[in-house]
Amino acid sequence: MVLLEVPQMNEEDKLHYFMEGLQIWAQNELHR
Repeated sequence: MVLLEVPQMNEEDKLHYFMEGLQIWAQNELHR
């Protein structure tokens, strides 16, 4: 899993996008 570093993003935004990406990844794993 790759997290893109975006300089203008604050930590909360990073966490939010990370959690969303994790959910999408988890759903894809479950539906295999």
